Amino acid sequence: MGILWVVVAVVAFHHPVEMAVNRMTTGLGYVTMGWLPEAAQQFEQASRERPDDSEIRLLTGLALQALGETDKAALHLESSAADRRGRPEIWALLGDLHLHRGDVSRAEASYERALEHDPDLALAHRGLAVIAEGRGDREEARQRYETALELSPTLVSARVRLARMFQEEGAWDEALQHLQLAQRMIPNDVEVNWRLAQVHAAMGDKPRAAHFLRRTLQLDPQHVQAAQLLSMLDEEREPSP
Repeated sequence: MGILWVVVAVVAFHHPVEMAVNRMTTGLGYVTMGWLPEAAQQFEQASRERPDDSEIRLLTGLALQALGETDKAALHLESSAADRRGRPEIWALLGDLHLHRGDVSRAEASYERALEHDPDLALAHRGLAVIAEGRGDREEARQRYETALELSPTLVSARVRLARMFQEEGAWDEALQHLQLAQRMIPNDVEVNWRLAQVHAAMGDKPRAAHFLRRTLQLDPQHVQAAQLLSMLDEEREPSP
């Protein structure tokens, strides 16, 4: 939903006249109320009436993507991205969509296309890092994640993935640094708190590990691994009879 709200504002700016069109105004109204199926229906109808309008195509694609209709969403996003007014961010979004669909080759091509238009687009570097990590090229993945974070330090998804890589390699200090930064941005994220607990435990800081384990269980009471690790730490603290 977040990206859709942003695009609503963009479309409103680029289409001051077209916003009077019934289908568009109705669809945007549905978005503000959280009625995505109804909004997508209005946007699809509007895109059929204005097939060359890249902004309407973008809205349609994002609405369909949010509904899980990824094949139809890809068609609309590709049309929007190919338009002469298409922005590189759309190519990055399209890459994310193809990656979600499991089409790695098209995802990689979309990210590369985004970087042709904007070599400093952090989202595209992050996407290529995910692909590199998936094929086992950890060095390229690390470099891509680091580039993404240099360009956009608040890109928390890249920071968490990079922290996970350091954690898997036993580079605890580096993992901790990135996780602490991520936790400041998304303090209620289960994965971040769980990984902080694991890293603190690995570094021998049991009180901090227990703190983040309890926080993880507050956020997700059904987190079995956190409950098991906390139980182990509690048993270690209990004095022997």
